[in-house]
Amino acid sequence: MTIGITFQTDEIGWTSHTDGASLPQIVKTHDGGATWNQVQNVTGVTALTTSMAAQHGSSIDVATTGALESSVWSLDGERFAQSIGAPIVSQDIKREGNHFMIAGPNGPCIGSLGGLRYKCTKVPLENPGTGRYASRPNGGDVIYFAAGSWPSDSTEKVVQVGAEQHHRLTRNVRIIDGRKMEVSPEEVSNDATDYSAELWKSTDGGNSWTKLMSDTGNFYFNDIHCYDETNCVAVAEVLARLVVRLAPACTGPLMVRLLRRCSTRMTLMQNLS
Repeated sequence: MTIGITFQTDEIGWTSHTDGASLPQIVKTHDGGATWNQVQNVTGVTALTTSMAAQHGSSIDVATTGALESSVWSLDGERFAQSIGAPIVSQDIKREGNHFMIAGPNGPCIGSLGGLRYKCTKVPLENPGTGRYASRPNGGDVIYFAAGSWPSDSTEKVVQVGAEQHHRLTRNVRIIDGRKMEVSPEEVSNDATDYSAELWKSTDGGNSWTKLMSDTGNFYFNDIHCYDETNCVAVAEVLARLVVRLAPACTGPLMVRLLRRCSTRMTLMQNLS
């Protein structure tokens, strides 16, 4: 089983791997994924890596994030060390504008020194602790942050279920004991919360935030990626997949429905297959 993957070039890349009987290890390929080998040394925690990112091109700079402080970094792709200041739990790391950024449960954490250090900022979320994904398209002051939860979700992404430890990635996907992936809908309890989704924007590096949209009862966000500071795609999940293309002009209060539009700047496309 592998979780999280990133490539520096068409040939060189990294992922995490476990055979189900051993703890996850960081592995590397030199031939575009045809073969994989364990990296030389990891001195940090990689108990449950969920996301990886790398600089593209000739220079090597690769970093990871995950649950249980599984954030490490490397400047040679073979020796990985623990990052400082990263969130305890995350499932999203991106390298944009030559900088790493990790999405924590309360806000984005901006990396420096090649991934050695992170400084986290706090977003005034309506539903605290539900942060999931972030994008900083040019590595500058503009940051987008997506948050959300689903029925039966809690702010704790790592929970104990009987004798098993579950790390919740999405409503239907979870990692059990860091060794196997389970894909099935979670049972919803009688006191389950509803779907929630929030999208926020900062233009000053995370010092202040503006809410672009908020929704309850329809979907939750599963990722956001920005091509530049004004063009982004946010992916949401419900019973059917929902894709939101958002321009930042849509900044007023907005209740999103499947076929509703904010002038011509927001489109919602539902895939029912």
